[in-house]
Amino acid sequence: MAVPIVFFAGIMTSGLIKNTDSLPEHLWLIPYVATLIGVAVAFVMFAVAAVRTSVRARRRRDGIFDRLAQQDAHARGLAPDEYGVYQGRVGSITEPTSSATGLLIISLVLTVLGTLVLVLAGVGIAQGMGLVDKPDDATTLSPVEWFFTFFSMILIPWSWSYYFRERRASKVRIARGLPRDLR
Repeated sequence: MAVPIVFFAGIMTSGLIKNTDSLPEHLWLIPYVATLIGVAVAFVMFAVAAVRTSVRARRRRDGIFDRLAQQDAHARGLAPDEYGVYQGRVGSITEPTSSATGLLIISLVLTVLGTLVLVLAGVGIAQGMGLVDKPDDATTLSPVEWFFTFFSMILIPWSWSYYFRERRASKVRIARGLPRDLR
């Protein structure tokens, strides 16, 4: 809650200083820079507090899907290394894809789409730098769109980690004479 107040107060102060003719010309930069630094420090403090809270909460309890996976593995008579990723339907409208083959296909599709997005982002950057001609009707991405574009790239390593976890569990199940895929 303090970030908008600090930001607004700093911008208003720098505006007042800039509009005053009797003060030195560049004095208005001091509260402007202080405001940006204050906001950055507030965001860093928020991130540190969020990480600390998350670490403490994770130490106290597992997540809901971790607990559900443990319960489902216990109900099926499987060890945790035989179980793999969560196989249930809690939180899902459709039947989830949890086989190693299905997760591999999802990971490959996300990797191809992510690569395409990165190539298009590179073309957009090259157009912005003037290295590639820009069409007349070209639009630019806002900073929010750039953020969400690159934030969506988190899905790629996440899907691969699910695939590798399920693949490892599938190999353990096969070695112990259990079915390859759990249904």
